[in-house]
Amino acid sequence: MNKRFLALLTVIVLLFTVGCNKSSTGDGSSPPNENSATQETPTPYVDILSTQTPVPQAMKPISDSSGDGAQVVEKVENVLSDKQSTMEGLSKVSESGWKIFSRGTLELAKGQGVDDSDAIVCFTDFGADNKQNWNSPAINLADHIKEEGYYKISFMVRLGGEDIDYISGKPFDMVIRGGGAGDVNSFISKSSASNNYLMVPAAIIDGDIYDWMTVEFNLTVLKSDIDGKSHSWLLCMHMINTVIEEFYIDNVVIGKVITEEVPETQKLITTAEKWVASEMTFVAQKALGDPISEGTFDVIFKKDKSEMKVPGFWDGGNVWRVRVAFPATGTWSFTTVFSDTTDTGLHGISGTVNVTEYSGDLEIYKRGFIKADSDKRYFVYADGTPFFYLGDTHWNFLTEEFDKAGSNAGSLDTSSHFKYIVNKRVAQGFTVYQSEPIGAPFDLSNGLTASDIPGFKQADKYFKYIADQGLVHVNAQFFFSSTMNQTIMKMDNFEEYLDKLSRYWVARYGAYPVMWSLAQEVDNDYYYMENSKSNTTMNATNNPWKLVCEYMYKYDPHKNPISAHQEGSYN
Repeated sequence: MNKRFLALLTVIVLLFTVGCNKSSTGDGSSPPNENSATQETPTPYVDILSTQTPVPQAMKPISDSSGDGAQVVEKVENVLSDKQSTMEGLSKVSESGWKIFSRGTLELAKGQGVDDSDAIVCFTDFGADNKQNWNSPAINLADHIKEEGYYKISFMVRLGGEDIDYISGKPFDMVIRGGGAGDVNSFISKSSASNNYLMVPAAIIDGDIYDWMTVEFNLTVLKSDIDGKSHSWLLCMHMINTVIEEFYIDNVVIGKVITEEVPETQKLITTAEKWVASEMTFVAQKALGDPISEGTFDVIFKKDKSEMKVPGFWDGGNVWRVRVAFPATGTWSFTTVFSDTTDTGLHGISGTVNVTEYSGDLEIYKRGFIKADSDKRYFVYADGTPFFYLGDTHWNFLTEEFDKAGSNAGSLDTSSHFKYIVNKRVAQGFTVYQSEPIGAPFDLSNGLTASDIPGFKQADKYFKYIADQGLVHVNAQFFFSSTMNQTIMKMDNFEEYLDKLSRYWVARYGAYPVMWSLAQEVDNDYYYMENSKSNTTMNATNNPWKLVCEYMYKYDPHKNPISAHQEGSYN
């Protein structure tokens, strides 16, 4: 290690204890509505219907990227006819595919649909079994879903009734109800409380109870479901608020999701803003058996006497990317360098980038990335302004739902568990987001392969969102500490593997405002006194996290601050 590196390590003391309250950060131990004094005012109804039976594996969304480097384009094909979807041109209500589950009446509603189009209307008939799905309109999904696949189901609904002003909770749930044991499948299970065979989808209701609302959810249908003994998959309302007298239904979609892979092409940049991450895409002419081990890709950026060597990363198939943050305005030239100089898709490509001042109002981009000044005992921005470190912990942030509220949201009006917490911390004045990849959608304990790429692309969304909100992301590397001493250190040439992982992590995330915190517990004994099974051969000489520290520093063009998280329990 050189003197500058040692000085950097000596100076940096990350304040990990500031605001470290796991119970308030959505780490899996509590919902994100951790502070009732600062909660947003809920809507008159609960727009996120909680799952009342276990969500089957079928509810997992399709990834928006593949491991072979192609972009996945998603298309939704409605399996319903135009009449059944729009209700336009129906001569009788049965043509819609809907019926009454048990009680009530179903009629055409000409001119009473969305934007004065046609609709159908169910008039409820509440009796002794009020609130149940006996009063609901129903559509048998099995009549329309004839192929296995991933489906997006949605419709518009408007409520009628003299007393809907009294609705203070959710107006109804959704349920897919089977007729009997023969209908039990991958998404319909037997209720333990009765002979009902049902599944309550994680449906989202969006809109105002006085206007048209959208009901939508996702469903995966397996081949075994199609080949089942009988097919009664009745989608209907459930636990209906008894003040509802009418359900108007329109714009119904039972959409099969079709995915197509579109090959990536080279994408260079010609403009960028100072300190804001920009991305370039390159496509290799030759495929490599093990790109992480066989290929080394860099882009050399130059301006006047300044030079940055920015590592690139493999992103599946023949696709490589470079993420760069420019520390100065002006015209930067670049040249690509690949280990195989005959591959013209990666080697010898050149160009220029015109970098202008940051145009937004986030401090981290106005003042530049954080650094540790050896002459001071505090962090500063790149321009020398003191940086106040205020952060809390989000150890398993990659398990927080990115595009839905999730089961922890309660009555919060949010479409993202993860974003809600990030936004809340920004509003509260936090400057740092501390994380670790516990529960990450990739597994680096056995190498970095194509199967890990979709998980990294998912993680990219989280890293980018944190950066887009102006937070400094203090992130730990790769995996939990126990994986290092129980698995990685037993590999042949594990030092070389850690070097490649460090390079990859810096290349993928080093263009964002970050600090590297290496791992959770980097101590030599790793809680040995608490759990003898975790004993390790690590010592002050061979502790592999020291290597990771050196490697991260070596490949990071910005020399972002590095430190480590320790046990704090024993020496």
